Amino acid sequence: MTKIVKFHSIYYRFVLFIVILYLLGVHQIFGRGIQTVNIFDYAFSFHQTQLGYFLLLLLLLGIGINFLFPWKFYITQDGIYLRRLALFVPWSAISGVSHIWINKSSNFSSGINFYNSKCLVFYRHDYKPICIYNISLLALFAVKLFNPQIKTNILSASFATGFNILLNTSIVFYLYFLDLITLSFSSFLLFCLLYFIKIFIIPLWLVYSQNSKYGPYLGHSNFFKRNASDVIHV
Repeated sequence: MTKIVKFHSIYYRFVLFIVILYLLGVHQIFGRGIQTVNIFDYAFSFHQTQLGYFLLLLLLLGIGINFLFPWKFYITQDGIYLRRLALFVPWSAISGVSHIWINKSSNFSSGINFYNSKCLVFYRHDYKPICIYNISLLALFAVKLFNPQIKTNILSASFATGFNILLNTSIVFYLYFLDLITLSFSSFLLFCLLYFIKIFIIPLWLVYSQNSKYGPYLGHSNFFKRNASDVIHV
């Protein structure tokens, strides 16, 4: 029996992170002790520890709900299959695979939005690359597991993902365990600098490095042009 590994969208992580930041922000504003929230005629009291349990439950619930949605593609020892396109691409047709970040923006007409989309790009010998949006770095490791000889950017992608996890985790840790009033101005500037690196420098670096290797296929979206990359979008 052929082994396959299916991958779902990870967009839910972005939504969950925003919700968690909002709840922790409210937690900072109203104090870190026992808090009371009034909903209609009911009053709910909770402590910081209970908030932690609630955030953990919210995280698990988000992961569970995500797996109720259809998977985007799967990887086998023979190649990849894209569910939306009903397309199978053998490994012999793929020259390389990259995990990169593409900045996606929307204008005022559709609401202001800015998001680092984590993408898996399959470069093909005779056709346009295929860019699959909102895919975990684990997919790149799965590619390397099924086809160890294929070219990837696994080192740079792992560094970028590790930096992202460390930065986001440190912010959640600070908001949960410490008071914002104790945050020094220099620490605040450091966080701003690190987030600037995350939002702009790393995506530009990843896209530039892959365009230098495979050709100018990838591009970042902006408020005036969406899906700027010359690829098949999935």
